[in-house]
Amino acid sequence: MVKIHGKSNSYLKLMVQFAIETAVRKEEMATLRKRNKLWQIQIRRVGHKLITKTFPLKNSAEKWARNMEKKLDKEPNLSFRGGG
Repeated sequence: MVKIHGKSNSYLKLMVQFAIETAVRKEEMATLRKRNKLWQIQIRRVGHKLITKTFPLKNSAEKWARNMEKKLDKEPNLSFRGGG
């Protein structure tokens, strides 16, 4: 068993797995930003093109983003054209 600073090999493997999963999740989040008087959502997913849509209301943008992310979670190979 390998120990680094008192940590076992299995503990280090678990921490590496957690770090990788966390990094992937960060890349897969929707980004909301205000552009002029409109709200723009960008959804980035590994292996997918950027999905972008603009809304006049912030809550509409957030709702759309949640729905799109749920669709992508259910069907990872789903591809979108247009606004969805």
